[in-house]
Amino acid sequence: MLNLLALAHELEAKKHALIAYERESSEELGAYRERLLDLNGMCPELPRYCGAVPLEKGELIVPFDCGWSSRQEALAWMDEVLSGTPVASVDGSQIYARRGLGMPLAIVQSALVYNPHDGSEAQCERIVRLITPEQFEQHSMYPYSNELVDAMRFSLECEHVMSARIDCLCLLDTSLVLSHISSHGERIRSVYLDAIRGLLSASENRVPIAAFVDSPNSHDLVRMMGQCFEELPKGVRITDAALLRGAMKWGERTKVFLCDRDDRRYFEGSSVLDLYGKWGRRICFFYLNTSPHAPCRVEMPLWMYEQGLTDLVADVIRGETIIRGTYPDILWRAHEAAVIRERERAVFEQMVRGFCEHNGILLSESAKDFYKRFEVS
Repeated sequence: MLNLLALAHELEAKKHALIAYERESSEELGAYRERLLDLNGMCPELPRYCGAVPLEKGELIVPFDCGWSSRQEALAWMDEVLSGTPVASVDGSQIYARRGLGMPLAIVQSALVYNPHDGSEAQCERIVRLITPEQFEQHSMYPYSNELVDAMRFSLECEHVMSARIDCLCLLDTSLVLSHISSHGERIRSVYLDAIRGLLSASENRVPIAAFVDSPNSHDLVRMMGQCFEELPKGVRITDAALLRGAMKWGERTKVFLCDRDDRRYFEGSSVLDLYGKWGRRICFFYLNTSPHAPCRVEMPLWMYEQGLTDLVADVIRGETIIRGTYPDILWRAHEAAVIRERERAVFEQMVRGFCEHNGILLSESAKDFYKRFEVS
């Protein structure tokens, strides 16, 4: 049980540190916001690893004049945009290996939802993979580490998109720029990199994909502005989403940028995109305001921008968001189809115990788990 009184004392003792952090961030944010609209129409020569490179000409914010006076009008627009426009989405979930089970076993699940938007029911397909002790050993991982499970889940989601027989836009609830893998060892990185390179290759051949990042923490535009305007403070903590909050009306988006993220300090002199091979300079993004909170970030392969698919992607996300309110309906459906509930985790362990008992496989269950299962008094 959390000691709430001790926590209250800790907060009070460190109040000044929190105030100082907030004040410094606010000052940095104000300085950047003053120059934000100076980006309109400008496209200076930018150095490598500048964060972002403008691809579209014109103003930073692309207007969206919906002109709706009621939700009924918004729904009518949504019907016009989505009717007959199939959309798919993929999401994943997992059960991590647990010491109390007596054997390092984990599972990952991917769910693909396809909505034809033609009046028929949405379709759903799930794939489940068991991660065995041998696989933990092959990747030189501690057998109860979560890192391999997370990487295998991402790999399965990418594989699901590549193997599915769909020829429509597929939304992913993740990022295409995997900066977070900097904290992993080489073997885990390779799982992510093989998966993302395969996904980007398949996309160019067949499937248009777009990654939807609901609460982005990226600094790519901030980094670019620091390169454009010498007087702005460098190394700031503010995010692109914080910078753009309040600058866009509902439905408006930024123009499209090529992603040129500078995370070299984490990758021994190379950025994560340098590790993508020929795909490293072929991911673009824009920000889209579809909620009362910070704008979301949308990433897609460069070929989709070159083929003029940007507005289609933005309209589909707008339409899917209108259905549910602040989050794309197709992504929520995939999440609900993929998520593994707590009670299902217990069923998984029961199935493993039953399978092992039937096949003469010994499980070294802990005394604590035995107690919890049978409530020994």
